[in-house]
Amino acid sequence: MVDYTIWDLRRAFTAREAAHLWFEIDPNENEIPDDVKLKIKPMEGVIDQLHRFPYIHFDDDPFPPDKFTREELKAYAEEREERPPFLFPEERKSRHERHDINKQAKGTGFTHSPDFRSINKDGKIFELTPAQAQVVKILWKAKEVGTPALGRDYIIEQVSPDTSIKRIREYFRKNPEAFKALIESGSKKGTVRLKI
Repeated sequence: MVDYTIWDLRRAFTAREAAHLWFEIDPNENEIPDDVKLKIKPMEGVIDQLHRFPYIHFDDDPFPPDKFTREELKAYAEEREERPPFLFPEERKSRHERHDINKQAKGTGFTHSPDFRSINKDGKIFELTPAQAQVVKILWKAKEVGTPALGRDYIIEQVSPDTSIKRIREYFRKNPEAFKALIESGSKKGTVRLKI
């Protein structure tokens, strides 16, 4: 999924970036489904042809000749009667709502915001404090590398080394529902893991 907060700051895009974003693929993504790859390459070529007139580059021009402004791309999208979310933010909500409804219907999944402050577990949204988010992030990273259980002392040291906290549950004192839904004891004493 594309983190639009980064791309919304951009005023111009390369043809490659625009083609990827057009199909809701982050340009930095390495693993792209083959069917999407087949769409991206031709779109990149089409976008590359948007500069129909010879481009004269001036020293004070903020965009080099290989970049296309957001306005150029929007005009092109409107010509095609398309509304890619990276150009039309209002489209994001409705698409994400459909995605969330589908995910909730399946009743599976664990997704998170880039900063882990918002977690969607099986369709239930949990909003976390910075410390809670850090706990979940550490456990998520451990799970990703195949070592899902971590010692609570290690996690506490990573989250807040100068603290009197002794148990992970203490970070979730005011959010016990999130703790119960997201974290469980590991198989060894003193370890915890994500409940996914």
